[in-house]
Amino acid sequence: MLLYRLLFGSALALYAPFAFLRRAAGGKSIGDWRGRMGWTDLPRREGAIWIHGVSVGEVAAARSIARALRRRGETRPIVLSASTAAGLARAREAAEADAAIPFPFDLAWAVDRALEAVDPSLVLLTETEIWPLFLSRCERAGIPVALVNGRISERSFRHYRAMRPFFRRTLSRISLFAMQTDDDARRIRAMGAPPSACG
Repeated sequence: MLLYRLLFGSALALYAPFAFLRRAAGGKSIGDWRGRMGWTDLPRREGAIWIHGVSVGEVAAARSIARALRRRGETRPIVLSASTAAGLARAREAAEADAAIPFPFDLAWAVDRALEAVDPSLVLLTETEIWPLFLSRCERAGIPVALVNGRISERSFRHYRAMRPFFRRTLSRISLFAMQTDDDARRIRAMGAPPSACG
């Protein structure tokens, strides 16, 4: 985990100047980087169900899950998160949720601050959101995590498979894998997910 933290921090530091220059030139927005770094205030929603989607498409799926939970009578607060500016804007429009926040970068202080604020009783990650440090912190806090509407493309699988020993420990921290197809379930098991947790 220490090596991962060093590599992720280094990669983020190298990427940041490029992202800011691209944004200054009128290119793609880097999103709420201050929020993702843990440098802004976050709403406190003790015991919430936290549902995360990267961008617009995943947030749409997250909102569908939130609506289904409300129809079933769920009374816990629901917090949506997103990684991109467009996704966060869509999450903030969601009447189904009690709050919307930027998903933290996988850095210790950012993750710890977000988990302390939201204090979730359950985390639902959509598609292929597998963040090792975030999952480690959830496990340490006793917060169950599920991967819903899970998807692993054949191309991604080829990259992930090379790091199977690392991913096996990371995936063991997820309680349930609700995958889109049988092929997705096969791939996540081949990456090291416990077969008993795969759906």
